[in-house]
Amino acid sequence: MQIDLSCPVENQGTIVKTNSETNEPYLLLKLFNLSEKEIAALTFHVLAYDANGGELGTVPVALDGLNAQPKTFFAESKAVSLVGIEDAKHFVVVVDSVTFSDGTSYEPSENHTVDADDSEASIDDAMLLRQFVPEAICFSSEHGNYWRCVCGRANFVDAENCVRCGRAKSDVLAKFSSRDALRETIVKAQEEAEKQRLEEEERLKAEKELKKAKLKKSLLIALIVLIAAAIVACAGFFIYRAVLNSSADKALQSGDYLKAYENYEKTGNVKLAEVTEHIQGNTPANLMFQSGLIASDEENVYYLALDNTSYNFHLIKENKISKEKTTLTDAAGGSLNVTKDWIYFVDVENGYVKRISKDGQTIEPVLDTGASFLSVLGNTMYYIKVDYDNPDKLPEEQCQTLAAQGQMKTFRHLYKMDLDSKKSKLISEESISACSIYGDRIYYLTDNEDEWQAYNLYSMDLNGKDKQVVIDVPVASFLINGDDLYYVRMYNDASKGNKISSGADLDYTIVRKNLKDGGVSELGQQYMVTYMNANSDKLFFIGLNREDYLNSLSGESEAQAAPALYAMDFATGDIKQLVSGEVQIFNVLDDDVIIYIATQGMCRVKADGTGFEQLLTSDAAPQDGDGQNTDTPEGDQADVSQAPDAEPAE
Repeated sequence: MQIDLSCPVENQGTIVKTNSETNEPYLLLKLFNLSEKEIAALTFHVLAYDANGGELGTVPVALDGLNAQPKTFFAESKAVSLVGIEDAKHFVVVVDSVTFSDGTSYEPSENHTVDADDSEASIDDAMLLRQFVPEAICFSSEHGNYWRCVCGRANFVDAENCVRCGRAKSDVLAKFSSRDALRETIVKAQEEAEKQRLEEEERLKAEKELKKAKLKKSLLIALIVLIAAAIVACAGFFIYRAVLNSSADKALQSGDYLKAYENYEKTGNVKLAEVTEHIQGNTPANLMFQSGLIASDEENVYYLALDNTSYNFHLIKENKISKEKTTLTDAAGGSLNVTKDWIYFVDVENGYVKRISKDGQTIEPVLDTGASFLSVLGNTMYYIKVDYDNPDKLPEEQCQTLAAQGQMKTFRHLYKMDLDSKKSKLISEESISACSIYGDRIYYLTDNEDEWQAYNLYSMDLNGKDKQVVIDVPVASFLINGDDLYYVRMYNDASKGNKISSGADLDYTIVRKNLKDGGVSELGQQYMVTYMNANSDKLFFIGLNREDYLNSLSGESEAQAAPALYAMDFATGDIKQLVSGEVQIFNVLDDDVIIYIATQGMCRVKADGTGFEQLLTSDAAPQDGDGQNTDTPEGDQADVSQAPDAEPAE
């Protein structure tokens, strides 16, 4: 493979898609700035080949106004038209010129061009290499005029570090240049682990011997110690709390939120609420009536793609930077919760809780009974489970049948599970319809046969204690943003205490209540709202136009009101429609991404209404060319078009 080692830009992959409006194919590139300078403009041409390697044509492309930062991907939304060369399957990007923001430029040089090795390691070798280098694709190697890194990049022979991944030449050549070097690296890693294990054994042994020596102290010393211990015990409780709080404060400052949370929980420290959001597996609003379709960690987004024909779920992992997508499993469900090592979910087949490793290699059961409203907080999992009034100890399947026939009473109880021991504990005997965790409290809606007592909003601490009334009327949904509680009032105030007789009694207005001063105000009265979500500056909701709904009830209009997705600015109260049509549920991620299910299928859009992308059509049939990953681009026309919501290349 011919490569100019001095070229500051490389293409790390291509994706062919189809414009849903024009049905024309286009190409997206994964361009990466290898240099240490900002790139302002770039020209290149794309060589397109068919499946047999036959050349189909060339597409010249010019990009400017890039502001491409060093060591980052850029121009990922620039679309290159493939009209006229639709049969292309393989692509090669050849850089013609690069202009940096400081006024300097790059031109190709034959003096720096080498015929680089592009072979890859075997699957078995690659798996071993990736234990040490996640992006490894080959053994490192040194050639006459260049050396090749374990990540696959060719570098100048005198370069001390890889221009792509930054790893040191001396390190990768010593550790990953051959199977023998890799075996030696593995052996050294095992020896180091064994050394640490033996050192820990010695430490524990010495500690044990020291304890034995102390036990042999004289009776007098023992008596003194007992007396001192009795004195210390009087103040021990306060010292213990102070030590735990001090340890938690240090953990909080260093970013170890899980340790800080565990210690604050033991002491009941008010800072517990401050660290909760850092260890939650998903946002409370995504999990509350919104199925938990999407969650994330620092590197990846995890979300469910739904086949609307077969109703099969696919759990997708998407890298935040490269946008590379990986299907982790086809056996998935809702209530996604992401922790350091695992993704927890409720299996759609049976409602049981499972977890899958982030690489998709391991999937295992967590709870072998039906659960809902799953919330993972550090090493603790909260969930609602249906229990039965079953004094005769009948099998669960028989209880389910009797309950469905109305012959057995059910209760929706709240449990918490320690994820290390897998032991569950009932924390509330009250029947609960739904719940979510904000700060150091669990907010929940009651489950009651009386329509005016059902769905009242309460709160309790994380152990099921200190129960408090929050809203004493039926609530359809709720969320908390800062000091404000936003809830959807289910019925008109005028109907309170009366039997609800018609749709006209339904209210579904958003009410804002300040949790500090108790101030209450109504928002967006022109809409009937079902579900809500939020980011740092906007409240999102699914709503019906109230006038259209009432006209359809009265018969003044035959048209049925369709629920659309809206955004309300917290600061100004301005409301903007983001998505029209029958939006059913939606999730918000990282202040900017919304995934929703509507009549046209599963889609995502940015929080400002731009960047629409259809993840799956309503009939689950992929568009021709959509999502087709190819190894390198296409074209014999210099036509560059715009993908839906993508910026056009010039």
